Amino acid sequence: MLYTEFLTLEQLHVLTRAMMQEMGARGVANVAHKMAMLHGSGRMGVDDELAAALQARARETAGDFAPQSVAMLMWALAEMRIRPDAGLVEAMQERARETAGDFTPQEVSILKKALADMDIMPDASLVEAMQGRARETAGDFKPQEVLIPKKALAKMDIMPDASPVEAMQGRAGETAVDFKPQEVSMLTWTLKKMGIKPDAWGL
Repeated sequence: MLYTEFLTLEQLHVLTRAMMQEMGARGVANVAHKMAMLHGSGRMGVDDELAAALQARARETAGDFAPQSVAMLMWALAEMRIRPDAGLVEAMQERARETAGDFTPQEVSILKKALADMDIMPDASLVEAMQGRARETAGDFKPQEVLIPKKALAKMDIMPDASPVEAMQGRAGETAVDFKPQEVSMLTWTLKKMGIKPDAWGL
């Protein structure tokens, strides 16, 4: 496992390049996450060479990616405004489908948002798998996690089937007291954009 939490930018570059061919799926995701955090703080520009090498290694180790690593990698690429190549998108979508039953609500939200932010249209089977997982875990969604998948689907012009809508509206109703005013406004806008009339209890 490659620990990146306490690495400086220089150490990250040197260590990543030295260990690239030995790096596992979790290591790839951790490095990408660290790069995105450094980029977001203004301490690191996008290193195209390193990003390309990480994408190549991610394709090679795709079969070992856990849901957290899938979500983390795609989030990191979105944060750095790096559009993954078609091979990586296909590999990560396939792995997400295979492991859909292990996704947490947070990981579902992160993955959907990352794909939407990168203007990547997920294939129908992945949409179905993630909507199914959202139904199964609806009771564990926090207010922000209720909002993010709906907003992502709206951005991608994907109309969810009825059962995830009902489940998420139900969860919104259960957690209504925890919603911030901004989250209420965003949820209302999202439902309107998708042409969904919220039920009275859900909102």
